[in-house]
Amino acid sequence: MNQQQLGAVQMTTAMALSGGVGVWATWAALPSFAVVFWRCVFGFIALLAFMLFTGRIHRGWITRSQMLWSLAAGTTLVLNWVCFFQSFHYVSIGVATIVYQAQPLLVVVGGMVFFKERMGLNRWLWLGLGLLGMVLLVLARGGVSLSGDQYLLGTVLALAAASFYAAGTLIAKRMPKTPATTVTLMQVLVGIGIMLPFGAWAHVPQTSVQWLSVTMLGVVNTALMMSLVYAAISRLPTYVFAALSFVYPLVAVLLDWWVFGHVLNVWQTLATGFIVLAVMGMNLNWTFSFKS
Repeated sequence: MNQQQLGAVQMTTAMALSGGVGVWATWAALPSFAVVFWRCVFGFIALLAFMLFTGRIHRGWITRSQMLWSLAAGTTLVLNWVCFFQSFHYVSIGVATIVYQAQPLLVVVGGMVFFKERMGLNRWLWLGLGLLGMVLLVLARGGVSLSGDQYLLGTVLALAAASFYAAGTLIAKRMPKTPATTVTLMQVLVGIGIMLPFGAWAHVPQTSVQWLSVTMLGVVNTALMMSLVYAAISRLPTYVFAALSFVYPLVAVLLDWWVFGHVLNVWQTLATGFIVLAVMGMNLNWTFSFKS
């Protein structure tokens, strides 16, 4: 298995894990900023324990440059969470999600601008098919509102969230020599610092289900998942990284059906097929024939 294949496995695993975020967040039954706070707390505990146990924290374990870049990546990702959750106050979750899914395209454009990566027409078409599948998938779930006085603000917030996510991804790609666990540890530290002024610590989980949910969000969906993402980004071209990000909404919809009994309709099934086809086409470099 070469480095790109390893990165693809890591990214696919991370996106599959991220599909469970909605389930755990729903079961946590806490305000959004409190969920983010506890997610960061348990992520920090898990990462710190792992790094101490494996001897990754020692004298000179992180340079000044690595710390600054890691803090920058962490800040952009936490701002992404804050903007995305806040957008729900002004537009429906469906509309916010559609706008937010601009982030794979932003990552690709960023890779072209900052890393001089180039994509042929075929890869643009596969990426476009994935975006089409994502939009169709969200629209098919219903509850999408296209009106309201605060619509513009909500869409701007969702787009800002997508931009912050793309920026964090590109920053992480900028520092391939920094261990993925180090980047993630700095990220959750930033998250704790940002959420504390909002009084998130006052919203303590009360039930065993709530504690399990925030623990899973922190350990699995932050410590493990984000470490896999940052490990993958250094091994993958940004267009492959962007294509694999479509695995996340696919898994989220399947879990929605399995856990909450929301059965896929015809349009959802078609959208799922588009996403799977786009990911396979991008990674296997399938080509379209343009012969007359």
